[in-house]
Formats: sequence, structure tokens, C-alpha cells
Amino acid sequence: MKSTAKLVHLQGRFPRNRHQAVATNVGKVVDRWLQAAYVAGDYPRATSTYRDIFPGFSPVAVAQASKQRTQMSNATLAPHIDGVEVVASKVNVDLLAKDNHPVGAVARVRFVYETTGDRESRQTVYGTLDMLPTKTSWAVFGFDISREEKLAASPSASPSPSGDKS
Repeated sequence: MKSTAKLVHLQGRFPRNRHQAVATNVGKVVDRWLQAAYVAGDYPRATSTYRDIFPGFSPVAVAQASKQRTQMSNATLAPHIDGVEVVASKVNVDLLAKDNHPVGAVARVRFVYETTGDRESRQTVYGTLDMLPTKTSWAVFGFDISREEKLAASPSASPSPSGDKS
């Protein structure tokens, strides 16, 4: 799974030829979380340990996300599904830069996937991840994520013929 990542807003000075590279790097951190939290593993399964489903998150963000695992992962859904198929994944990046160096980013995420099994549905995860650059990557320090579930339509009973009179 790889998100489409794009730098859409820039505050400050940052070289144009590095725009896509920074968006790609932010997108990789987002993808690691989406993969670990919503896609990876065998289904159905018991809930995952919280540290394993929030890679790239700071310790404080892991603690916050663990309290909101219904929105931030498949932890409560995992026992009721057989599989996950990614439909779309997009990351728009707002970058804050100073003196041609990134100092912060907001990743605006939209992730859509479908589940199979007892809880067949289309899930949409969207919101923002607040990130700071590290020596080698980016770290999530805050977030505002929502999740919507649209259950698949249950098969309706076929109507009986109404014109049958005996």
C-alpha cells in the first residue's frame, strides 16, 4: 500500500526541487501507520498491542491514540472481519519551513478501505497528523482523526409474486 502524497501548502522558504521528496517522506510515515493500524495481519484476530499499531508516533501520541483506538485502528473491528482491501489513500502535506529546512508538517489524510466477513463495510479514515522532522524521518506528535463506517447492504428478501391468485 502506498498513498498518493503531495505538498499542497508551504509556509516559509523551502526549495521547490525538494517539495515532492518531503511529501513522499511524510507519506511514508503515514503509510506505516495506516498499514499497521488498519491493513496488516491476519483477520479475524484479537486486538493488537498499541505500540505495534502506531509506528512513527511519539510516546505521548501513542498514549493518546491508544485511548482512541476505535478511530485510530481496526483494534475493535478486527475480531469481526475476514480481510481488508484498500480502495484509496491520499496524503496532502502542509509544510512549515524556515531557512530552507522543514520544521513541521500537517499531513491531511484520506484513507478508504473495504472489509469482508461478519462486518462487511466501507471504512473512511480522515483527518490530520501533526508531525515534526527527526534526524532520519518524521514523527507524529498530535492528530485529529475521524472514521466513518458504511455497512454493506444486507441482501433483501426477494418479493413474492403479487399477482398469483388461486
